Amino acid sequence: MDPTKNDRALYYGCLQCRPGTEEQVKAEISQNLTSVKAIVPRQKTLVCKDGVHSVDSVILFPGTLYFRAGKDLDVKKLLKLKGVRGILTNADGSWALRAEDRELASFLFSIDRDQNIF
Repeated sequence: MDPTKNDRALYYGCLQCRPGTEEQVKAEISQNLTSVKAIVPRQKTLVCKDGVHSVDSVILFPGTLYFRAGKDLDVKKLLKLKGVRGILTNADGSWALRAEDRELASFLFSIDRDQNIF
């Protein structure tokens, strides 16, 4: 779906935050900005320590958080959150991801909706 064709469509964006604060920023978004859905993409890794195998998850893109929101989002509210360094913008200053970036964000939101692990 091309969000530019529909004002009620959801748009995807990308926040840059201090590495290690991704989950804190996500929690603050879900608590204070209920119209915004944020994810921290993770990847499962197999860990072998002292002969014991276990599965762990690591942040796929450290310092990066993807979000989904309506066109009317006031991004200044996101930028004021503790730990947020900035927001990825296009040449025209808009925050909505385009083309392949939007497809990646859409894919990340579509997989494992609870944990965003693949």
